[in-house]
Amino acid sequence: MLKISRLADYASVIMRELAGAQDQPQSAFEISERTHIALPTVRKILKLLQNAGLLNSTRGQVGGYQLAQSPAQINLVNIIEAIDGPIALTHCNLKNTCAHEHNCGMKQDWQLINQIIKNALGKNTLAQLCGGLTNGLERGIN
Repeated sequence: MLKISRLADYASVIMRELAGAQDQPQSAFEISERTHIALPTVRKILKLLQNAGLLNSTRGQVGGYQLAQSPAQINLVNIIEAIDGPIALTHCNLKNTCAHEHNCGMKQDWQLINQIIKNALGKNTLAQLCGGLTNGLERGIN
């Protein structure tokens, strides 16, 4: 089963929420209230997204978090990898993690499949998520 983590799923919800904020900084509390994701979880995700360069934060009474780039420049790969690390369906998609990589006949096949999935996710931007997933996914798969 292919599955992203719950935190990566929540990160996509938070990023979509921030994309709809129209460049107005949003506090972790506001994001938590609107997304119904627990505040400690929101704070953890915001920190990871900020560390990945996807968010900017401003301190102070009118501070908060906002996207570091336009929604059209942020894709699903950016969001997922900020939370989960590199997308890898098998160990052979990560460098030097499999004891059998030198004599495995499936390595290249898995790497190709992994790249196809990563490319499809990479073609779907946060802007497309905000406009509805169906059209974005259709474009990403073709």
